[in-house]
Amino acid sequence: MEHGSALKFIMYSAHDSTLITLQAALDIYNGLLPPYAACQLFEFYQEYDGSYSVELHYRNESLSDPYPNPVPGCNGLNLCPLSTFTELARDVMPEEWEVECGFRTKWSSTGGGKSLS
Repeated sequence: MEHGSALKFIMYSAHDSTLITLQAALDIYNGLLPPYAACQLFEFYQEYDGSYSVELHYRNESLSDPYPNPVPGCNGLNLCPLSTFTELARDVMPEEWEVECGFRTKWSSTGGGKSLS
C-alpha cells in the first residue's frame, strides 16, 4: 500500500484448500478442515517509529470473534514486526512470482486493466 493511501481494506476470497495451504505455509494450520465461511485475517499497523507490524486472526465460526494467530518465530507476540514476518515467510514466497507460478500478465484489449493467463 502506498504511503498516504486512503485504502483501508483489501479482501480476497478462497476455497478451504487454499486457506489450509496458506496457514500451513505460515505454520499456523491447526490440522482441522476449515468450516464454510472461515477466514484468515491479516491486520497491518504502522508503529509510532514508522515501522510496520502484522497481526493474524482466524475466524472459523460465526458465533465468536476471530481469535489471534500468533506467528511462530515472533517470540509469542501477536503483533509481529513486518520485517520479522517477511523473513519468516521468505522460504514460501516466490522470488519471481510470474515465472514460478506460471502466470503471464497481459493488457486487456478492452483498454482497462491487466488479466492473468
